[in-house]
Amino acid sequence: MLTFLLVLLFLGILIAVHEFGHFIACRIQHIGVEEFSIGFGPRVLSFTDKVGTRYSLSLIPFGGYVKIKGEEKSENPEPGDFWIQPFYKKIFVVISGPVFNLILALVVFGLGYSLVGYETIPIYRVYKVESEIASLQAGDSIIAIDGKFVSTLEDLYYYFSKKDKHILLIERGNQKVTIELLGKNFDSLRVIFAIPPIVNRIEKGSPAHRAGLKKGDKIVRFNNTPVSLWQEVVDSIRNYPGKEIRLAVERGGNILEFLITPLVETTPNNEKIGRIGITAPSVKKRLNIFEAFRVSITRSLEITWIYIVYLMRLFRGKVPLSNLGGPIMIGKVIYTASSYGLFQLLYLLGLISINLFIINLIPLPALDGWHFLVYLIEGITKRELSPEVKRVLQLIGFTILLILMIVIAFFDILRIVR
Repeated sequence: MLTFLLVLLFLGILIAVHEFGHFIACRIQHIGVEEFSIGFGPRVLSFTDKVGTRYSLSLIPFGGYVKIKGEEKSENPEPGDFWIQPFYKKIFVVISGPVFNLILALVVFGLGYSLVGYETIPIYRVYKVESEIASLQAGDSIIAIDGKFVSTLEDLYYYFSKKDKHILLIERGNQKVTIELLGKNFDSLRVIFAIPPIVNRIEKGSPAHRAGLKKGDKIVRFNNTPVSLWQEVVDSIRNYPGKEIRLAVERGGNILEFLITPLVETTPNNEKIGRIGITAPSVKKRLNIFEAFRVSITRSLEITWIYIVYLMRLFRGKVPLSNLGGPIMIGKVIYTASSYGLFQLLYLLGLISINLFIINLIPLPALDGWHFLVYLIEGITKRELSPEVKRVLQLIGFTILLILMIVIAFFDILRIVR
């Protein structure tokens, strides 16, 4: 029930913000708006302002809509009618909806990184160095890199990627010494940190959750083999996709054993790996508002590009249609994200909002990208497309959308069956 309400809340926020973007664009350009509604169905509350716009709160408070004045061509146009506006004003109105979805992503990312905080893995002492080019030693503790103090692995990886040559301040024994490292990819040094095998969070509905593992459990054996590092646990589980494993954990001074069958997941390299849905020990970190804003912009740009590349691969047939999902997939992802706290829910809201930003710019009927294309063509040619041409294009576009919706619904139903 909670997941269902979260899905409705997510969709409601996304749609309401999108429609608010259209509304604000109309107001800025003095285009009439007959009604702006939060929610659908019968009106619960409403009032009309001095310019004639009705604001409504409807019975079903999920989503919303904007009714723009004069969208259809008429014989007696009035000031503020949408259809008589120059093409650039129409374009500004239609793209403002998707743009506000992008702005929403920036806002929720910023709130997540600054006010809520996110979990990240602290830097532990070096356990082992498998690369001969790294001058780190077992037992070393990294304090700073290139003059920047670091306390988490995220910080270390970030600053390491900025330059080709680095000076690290480390604690070795009872002394502080500096060493030089080369490269931009810290993983290439094959440094293993002494992260303890203690369960932090457990994904809802995961194999670990169903088996009964709890936060704070210390994993001491994997298939009767002693383990002392988090990386040993991860590597062992990855090697058993879909095969039953035995984990022994220490809980409250007692040793408990669990039989767990890891999920089978496929990496981008088509490698089958196992996963049981647990996370490593972590600390909560909050960024200042300026750093959070910078990170939010960076993340939004990265995610936007990833989505664009994904869509291009999808259109070229490089990605199977079975990867697409609708409300059911969204519900499953929200259910999983809720296992990891408020930050993950906000982050997911941002991801979906960026997704809507991109999808709505695709030039298919019923999407803002279609209206953008039509108004742009009319602006360049300085004449309206004929109603017949619009009807044919709309019919083709709606047919494609309908087929796509049926395919997505089919794969969503398959997920329920499975």
